[in-house]
Amino acid sequence: MAIVHVAFKSSSKAPPAAAHAQYIARDGQYQRRGGVELVESGNMPEFAQADPHAFWMAADAHERANGRAYTEIQIALPRELNPAQREELARNVTRELMGDRFAYTMAVHVPLAKDNIDQPHMHLMFSERAVDDGTRDLAEDRFFKRNGAKKDPAWNDRNKPEEVREKWVEMMNGAMQRAGHEQRLDGRSWAEQGREDLAALVEPKLLGGNGIEAAERREQVDELRRQREELPAPHLDQATAVQELEKRAEVEIARIEKQRDEQIRILDKLIEKARELALEVKERATEIARNVAERVESGYGNDSVQNGPFGLMRMRQRV
Repeated sequence: MAIVHVAFKSSSKAPPAAAHAQYIARDGQYQRRGGVELVESGNMPEFAQADPHAFWMAADAHERANGRAYTEIQIALPRELNPAQREELARNVTRELMGDRFAYTMAVHVPLAKDNIDQPHMHLMFSERAVDDGTRDLAEDRFFKRNGAKKDPAWNDRNKPEEVREKWVEMMNGAMQRAGHEQRLDGRSWAEQGREDLAALVEPKLLGGNGIEAAERREQVDELRRQREELPAPHLDQATAVQELEKRAEVEIARIEKQRDEQIRILDKLIEKARELALEVKERATEIARNVAERVESGYGNDSVQNGPFGLMRMRQRV
């Protein structure tokens, strides 16, 4: 099911630009990792037109020490879209965000999630330095200097991540509609949407390693995900979610009542069978008793009774 996930990452807490560009493109030392579906670069200045990787190497070499060599946006792509549809969506959102002003490298990755289903997402790494008629022809060392290509301050606006998130949700819903899917997503948090049931199941940050605490945290996350799967879909609003829960409850009640009625029918049949068996046993016991009595009576008769042991005793008494 499609989700809304848009994350900004800064190069100040990430690998160097050249290494990260190779990583998302699955190039160089990362060729064997696989899982890459699309790689594109654009808006490169003249010195990197033939080789986009040269731009990121120049960023590492010439960007000031405390400056960001690149910014990255990671976006989850809908599973519901086929490869061609999600590639088109990735290209569209890249054009929307980058225009013709910012040098970028974009890649679509499709690894397998824990449920063995594709987990498509895109990486969009870019320079905040604007490429225009005045900077496009600059040499690489001048491009990254203070008097070279200027960084667009809009990327430092505190509202920029939310702006990008809203634009992404709008474009993703449009792509889902064109592809014939009814699901629509909301960029607001679950709490803002009134979905307190989902807001209460926010996952904790996973810990690396194989320690006891990390293992317990992973188990906790797995349990939270299992609980979320039992709730109505995240894209439903509160009222619709309540209606769906009510429908599920009705279905579950009907299932339990059907199971109860079936068990009662089985029990009634067992009781009836037991009664028939008891009656049969009673009839057989009566028949056996009757046969025994008849055999006794036919075996001794009246004479036998008189001449038997008791008759002999009476005769001795007379003598």
